Amino acid sequence: DAVTLATPADCERFQLEALKKPRNWRSKHPKSKKKVETLSPNTILKWTVALRAAFERANLNSGKKCIRSVVDSSKLLTSNPWNAFTSIEGTDKPIRHFNADELISLLDYFDQNWPGVTVAPAFVKVCLWSWSRRDEVSSLQWSASQNLLTERHFESVGKWGVKKWFRLPEKLFVELEQVRT
Repeated sequence: DAVTLATPADCERFQLEALKKPRNWRSKHPKSKKKVETLSPNTILKWTVALRAAFERANLNSGKKCIRSVVDSSKLLTSNPWNAFTSIEGTDKPIRHFNADELISLLDYFDQNWPGVTVAPAFVKVCLWSWSRRDEVSSLQWSASQNLLTERHFESVGKWGVKKWFRLPEKLFVELEQVRT
């Protein structure tokens, strides 16, 4: 019942106290550094969103978001304290993209340092062409490929079970076949 008595001031205090916590406050490893960075504001905001949603599911006035008939209506909240306080500000991180020289230097690195490992550059190229996650690319099978005129297409199952197709250039497809055989 103490959770149901939370006020907006409690929610705001939670955020401010969390800003002081070290990143490893929940599970401190015995060999961890002496001085650990504190939690980032973006992490705390992520927690706040999750808590706001959880309280919303128990809020009688939240419309379709409320889970009714699971709990007696008299026990449901009538307001969500996570919607009624001044939240902390997040930080903007610039998105870093590889430039063309960096991508080429990655392939050159494999050629120079791992000349016998032919699958590494091919794997990187497939990742870049498909815009797929590492798990998606590593689970590709030859049976998922299709020849459409002069193009080679692969079907993969991505995050949340979403099926997608991607095209590989003929030169890369030939390179993959050479690695295969």
